[in-house]
Amino acid sequence: MIYNLISVKRVIAKVFTDLDLKEDTQRVKDFIEWAGEAFEKIGAFPMLEKVIAGKGGEPLIPVSNYQAPLPDGLHSITQVAFSEDEDGPFHAMRTSSGSFDYTRGRTIEDPNNPGEYITEDEKEDTYSYEYGLIYTLVPGYIRTNIKEGYLLLSYTRIPTDDDGYPMIPENISFQEAVYWYIVMKLMYPKWAQGQVRDMVYFDSRSSWNFYRKQAYGEAMMPNADNLESIKNAWLKIVPELGAHDNFFSTVGEEQVIYNHNR
Repeated sequence: MIYNLISVKRVIAKVFTDLDLKEDTQRVKDFIEWAGEAFEKIGAFPMLEKVIAGKGGEPLIPVSNYQAPLPDGLHSITQVAFSEDEDGPFHAMRTSSGSFDYTRGRTIEDPNNPGEYITEDEKEDTYSYEYGLIYTLVPGYIRTNIKEGYLLLSYTRIPTDDDGYPMIPENISFQEAVYWYIVMKLMYPKWAQGQVRDMVYFDSRSSWNFYRKQAYGEAMMPNADNLESIKNAWLKIVPELGAHDNFFSTVGEEQVIYNHNR
């Protein structure tokens, strides 16, 4: 489990101390970049910052002409909801699934004239609710099948401190993993040029691999409360087919079924 975060500055300071480096001769910006690479390569989603555009001080995302820009720093999208008004209600969206689907301009049957076909641009926007709210992703943008409105976007991003440095879990395995990744990157060009013995370079690489796996395992390990939600999600007699529509808010609840025949 991940509980607290620290700036990667602490790990970078350890690199300078342990390797007896002089700050004015080192590429600190590269250290920051390498720390971000290590963060990505560990790959445990609980260490990412969970953000909801539209809550917690984050602005809603306005849709204009069927599309909206994706937030800066977005790592992955969890779920998307749409509303015509800022105050809601918000309805769950899904990604388009048809081979030839396009969120704008799809040909559909005219609800008022069966057998006749129109494009989505020619219908009332509210008609999209009947066929489902869908979106597609293109680099930098999310495209919807509604021309105007607002998106409530649940997504993750890499946490950063006030200076833009990546933040990592306050966990010794994560700190060691990032530390050894930076050391490995420092040693590689020297090793390639024959300035560092094989043992030195391969020790840094094996240490990075060891702590990377350990950090991933510790981040993904659930606590007792997580296990309770996991148990409730798996032990269900009746599947919750509509869970997506209520944003999976009840998936972790214990299912209670009453027998009215008794």
